[in-house]
Amino acid sequence: MLLYSEKGEKMTDNKLKLSPPWISYAHELELLFGEDPAIKVVYDDGDEKEVTLFVEGSEKADALMQILPAVKDFGGVSVKVTVKPANDDTYVPSKADLIAKAFDGNPVLSQIVDTGPNVAFPATYFIFANKVVQYYNDQMDNPYGVKSTLYENIARDVLDDSGVGVYYTTDVPMKDDGAFREDGGGGDSCVCANDGWSN
Repeated sequence: MLLYSEKGEKMTDNKLKLSPPWISYAHELELLFGEDPAIKVVYDDGDEKEVTLFVEGSEKADALMQILPAVKDFGGVSVKVTVKPANDDTYVPSKADLIAKAFDGNPVLSQIVDTGPNVAFPATYFIFANKVVQYYNDQMDNPYGVKSTLYENIARDVLDDSGVGVYYTTDVPMKDDGAFREDGGGGDSCVCANDGWSN
């Protein structure tokens, strides 16, 4: 095994207690990710047990943050699981980065506009498709019982709103010459959710 101690020393099996499940979990993380030369697994068996994965590359680190639990509980004993880029111990993915990854390839998001850091109030705008979306919601103010809204409104309802400088908005139909289209863009501009969920 190539499990490392908090001091970076290689730990052999006889230095670890193999019976507790949290030790086994640390070994499992090492077995699953330790063959990757970009990942180093470090286990701290102190009062607050912790497994840290030092990862070369922020994208891989970000992915591991999303798929690994932050805390693994073993009947009263909790193990904290931390992922850190090896060259940047303070790396924390921004809210905008996470949203961008979550919507990558999703056609409901038209584009992302980032003002960049060199402005007084940096902001990232997630611009959703300019379409009315509808779903059955037993709406008393609608003869069909549906709710009509926009993707940007749904994003505000569904997503965590703790991001600073993150804004949801709707795309503006433009003509080829850059002017606004007064007809709203034309074409099929309504998307309806599965009405089977209304039962």
